[in-house]
Amino acid sequence: MIKIKIQLLVFIVVIGIFAYLGGGNLPYSVLYSGILILVFGLIHITLQKATMKINLNIASDVFRTGDVINLNIVVKSFSAFPSAYMLVENKVISNFKKNYTGDVTFLNYYKEKLFSNKLELRVRGIYDFSETSILFTDLFCIMKVKKRFVETKYIKVYPRIYIINEKVFNERNITKSEDSNAIRDLRPYREGDSLKRVHWKLSAKHNELYVKNFEEVASKDTNIILNMNKVEGVQGDYDLIEEQMIDLATSLINYLQIKKYRINLLINNEEEKLFNITNNGDFQLLMEYFLNNKSQGPVDLVTFLQSKVTSLQQGSWIGIITLSLDEVLINEIMRLGNIGFKISVFYCRGNYLEFIHEQKSRWLEFIKCEKAIISLDE
Repeated sequence: MIKIKIQLLVFIVVIGIFAYLGGGNLPYSVLYSGILILVFGLIHITLQKATMKINLNIASDVFRTGDVINLNIVVKSFSAFPSAYMLVENKVISNFKKNYTGDVTFLNYYKEKLFSNKLELRVRGIYDFSETSILFTDLFCIMKVKKRFVETKYIKVYPRIYIINEKVFNERNITKSEDSNAIRDLRPYREGDSLKRVHWKLSAKHNELYVKNFEEVASKDTNIILNMNKVEGVQGDYDLIEEQMIDLATSLINYLQIKKYRINLLINNEEEKLFNITNNGDFQLLMEYFLNNKSQGPVDLVTFLQSKVTSLQQGSWIGIITLSLDEVLINEIMRLGNIGFKISVFYCRGNYLEFIHEQKSRWLEFIKCEKAIISLDE
């Protein structure tokens, strides 16, 4: 829809009345000049709208978080008239550029203009750049019109995969699991021990509960619990911290898959999700999940751990990946360690070094996310 400055229309009406009532050459000359300007402006802006074209160019349609891309918008004029003022805008760019409001330019007849926008892809997801608009004015800047151009242009931004720092991550915790058919020794029952481990005959004899410790054998089975809980996302730059957590999760799973581990991934999200990852196809399904899902889980991690731990093999390794820690969560992790699980905890924010140091043991480790990975640039 063409918008005309109301001042011009009022001017033409007033001059028209004045010419009709008073007559004379000057009032009619002014009236006809105003009408000519209006007609020429309508012709000009209509031609601009009909003959302007746009092309969007992006090097690829698949990227990783942290990539920097150039989004090129090419505006071409096929009109015999120049365009005095144009505002070219793709609103999705404002997701990447805080103060972006479009690009203003003048375009001569039968010319083209390139607008290059450098964008840093910091958050995973699918971005739709398909719609670009141009706001035109006529040569006299008395009317304007907006035209929307639609050219299908989507990009997918997947989590980035880093190299796992083997100096930090203790892989030996994974390679051993318990053989329930081979008893190593017996010990008194501790709160939290599974009743499946109780040695009932010996317990009855001594009138006290005893549990079985089993021999450890080499294992290629791993358990990872990823906490995508929305309650943790109420502070500050949550999106970027969440991306760090998801990048770490994909990097760790990729690392374990390359080493031929079987990965049992439990995700605490709005809809609980289980992935059994044994090959590249399974891993790609996980990447698609991360592409389309953000952290929206309503259940806190402690409750989630308590509900899922009974389904895990006693004495096996658990990798816990979470945005942050607190004392309640650390105490629950210690409880799991005390009943025989080997645990590696990866967390992205907070400083719990003093408390964690007190809890340190052979089969328990706390690792901050940025220390667990090695950037390819390093």
